[in-house]
Amino acid sequence: MLSSEDLAYAAGFIDGDGCVHVGRRLDPPTPEYAMSVTASSTTPAVLCRLREFFGGSICEVAVHGNARRKWTWGLYARAALRFLSAGLPYFRIKREEAILALVFQTSLDNKGPGKRTPLPAAAHALRENLIDIGRALKAPRLPAPLVHGHESALPASTDFAYAAGFMDAEGTVNINRVDCSWRLKVQVSNTNQEVIEWFERQFGGHVCRAFRPAGRRPLWTWVKCGTKAAEFLKAIQPYLVVKREEAVLGLRLQESVEATKGRPIGQGLTAMQLHERAELSKQIRVFRSAPKEMLA
Repeated sequence: MLSSEDLAYAAGFIDGDGCVHVGRRLDPPTPEYAMSVTASSTTPAVLCRLREFFGGSICEVAVHGNARRKWTWGLYARAALRFLSAGLPYFRIKREEAILALVFQTSLDNKGPGKRTPLPAAAHALRENLIDIGRALKAPRLPAPLVHGHESALPASTDFAYAAGFMDAEGTVNINRVDCSWRLKVQVSNTNQEVIEWFERQFGGHVCRAFRPAGRRPLWTWVKCGTKAAEFLKAIQPYLVVKREEAVLGLRLQESVEATKGRPIGQGLTAMQLHERAELSKQIRVFRSAPKEMLA
């Protein structure tokens, strides 16, 4: 049986890298309506996990040139309805789309006796209206003033699981060089301002708006560095899939930094310490860019 943390992780990943779609095919004599939930990733392990928990299928996506291999996981019709119903309490970005998709699929299931029975005009109108609403929900929204502050309650285990799913989809773990040393940095970027502000309220850190060319959606980034970043990674590490190895490397870097705090003024790092941190920074870059293979 799936736990609430499993559902929260899946909701976080779908919010970051997934799609909830309602639509129609116009090829047949009469329109065919369909609802689906899909997610794509260059790391197939996370899609295999979704398939193990919720069913569905995985297929490789055609890419051009030297682009990294990519896969897509998909659920359709009633299987997608079951997933959205179970995960609904945990969605943030796609909550409204999930609710609309549930109504849409329910209208399909209530078609009545006989698959070839023509749909009444009112049923067609309802489904077309739901499709239009779905498009509107995906449209860019005007940025609002940043709202800072913290939640009154401590994060629950489902909050950490959701954050891990979203981190796997939209986050990065970096080891940045600062002068002659290195610093751990965790960040999450998305065009949805509300979810980025939720990260700040739940886990601290700070939020900034990135510069974007005219015509592009505003991009918001949540950032934590150093000790605070390590605390966040430790909390979500049990739930991570895509960024698990990067989190391990980042935590090793922070342990090295903590071990050398309090040294006498003027006493620099040893050659071995400098080499160790440079290697961790290199390893995290190599792991991130390494091609991933599909599991059986």
